[in-house]
Amino acid sequence: MRVAVTGWNGNIGRLLVKKLESSGIDLIKVGRQEGSDYHTDLSSIAGTLEDAPYCDVLVLLAWYTDHPHFWVSPLNEIFVKTSVWLANKFKATNPQIRLIGAGSCAELYSDSQNKYDLGFAKRRLRHLLQDEY
Repeated sequence: MRVAVTGWNGNIGRLLVKKLESSGIDLIKVGRQEGSDYHTDLSSIAGTLEDAPYCDVLVLLAWYTDHPHFWVSPLNEIFVKTSVWLANKFKATNPQIRLIGAGSCAELYSDSQNKYDLGFAKRRLRHLLQDEY
């Protein structure tokens, strides 16, 4: 099994990568940081990942996390768009790809209709990906 992980250098991502590596899973770290196997910047709508590698699972953990600005930021909407773009890039190499996304209490308890609100953006991403995947 081959797994690609965005946000691999964050709080959850570091723990997941450590577990996957110790399990012998073929791992692809996707991000803008040094150490990424495939480079792309999800904070920019102009992604740089040309051809996504084949993988069985894409784990979407990357998000804008600059506290307290992430609660209501235009970058939340950009992360929705770039996450969908990236998922589609990976789907082009494997139409049967499985997606796993991290959520938070923000989308569970927010009833905001502001596309820049974290809760709204996370709910929107989930709905967009559920329809496709």
